[in-house]
Amino acid sequence: MKGYINFLDKNKKYIFIFITLIVLFFSYWIKDIAFEGSYRIWFSPNSKIMKNYDDFRDKFSTDDTFFCNCI
Repeated sequence: MKGYINFLDKNKKYIFIFITLIVLFFSYWIKDIAFEGSYRIWFSPNSKIMKNYDDFRDKFSTDDTFFCNCI
């Protein structure tokens, strides 16, 4: 354990530079990270399950919302 601590103490400048370069290297691609929260990505475009679900939503539900501010 002392050998490891001595290594870290002797090379702290190089370790700091190495970690900084690694962070900069990987942070370049962070702008390309995206989150797709749709459940549709798990089904093919012509999936029978999604077609049935869309038909059900068309028949029994809408995406319209009604808001009443009753103050």
